[in-house]
Amino acid sequence: QNLTNVTSDNTSTETVEGSTYTANLTATDGYIIESVTVTMANLDITNTAYSNGVVNISNVNGDIVITATADAVVEKTIKINSVTVSNNSVDVDITNTLGKSGVVIVAMYDISGALLNFATTELADSTVNVDIDTTGAATVSVFIWDSVSTMIPLCGRYTQNMVDINGVTINSDSVDVDITNTLGASGVVIVAVYDADGALMDLETEDLADGTVRVSVDTTGAKTVSAYIWDGASTMIPLCDKYTVTN
Repeated sequence: QNLTNVTSDNTSTETVEGSTYTANLTATDGYIIESVTVTMANLDITNTAYSNGVVNISNVNGDIVITATADAVVEKTIKINSVTVSNNSVDVDITNTLGKSGVVIVAMYDISGALLNFATTELADSTVNVDIDTTGAATVSVFIWDSVSTMIPLCGRYTQNMVDINGVTINSDSVDVDITNTLGASGVVIVAVYDADGALMDLETEDLADGTVRVSVDTTGAKTVSAYIWDGASTMIPLCDKYTVTN
């Protein structure tokens, strides 16, 4: 037996001539049997001797050779893995192991949620690039449909903020806010410090940037710290969700 990622429940190396021979073939976990060939006395008898994982020979009259190969199971799916936004361009990393045709739609929204513009390209099993005006964008959403006319979704929508808080680190006299600011938007980072009763102890601000922004603030006795990003201190329109940590 020549088995690759396949096991057989019949490990015998000798069979009596004229007897029957049976073997159940099983793929290794995570694999699926893709090819099986059975020969006897150097003749290919696969069509009559093998079916659905079972080798069955009713009358042995020569040397039997079983060759079976199993390949790793590939998830059959369509999904959006990641989205990378740069100025006037969006890269969408897609898995399309189903090989379906379709359309990728990239939509840009402002901070109020209003649609700014959208652009499309053909679906592929790779990273696709979409040229689109990203000016003033606060959020990007990517859709995959079967077509623009029928608009049947082939996977879930992928949404990403242009500004986001990745983490907050509390220091003795400051707070570090790790920020993604993809398009270099302007705004303000607000850090609020609260005691165990939820009362505000201190609040300070810094200009928005891409990376770690350190806000000098008294954290003595702090129980929780919340970070916010607004478009401005006067308009107070949030550019992303607040981020809260417990000290």
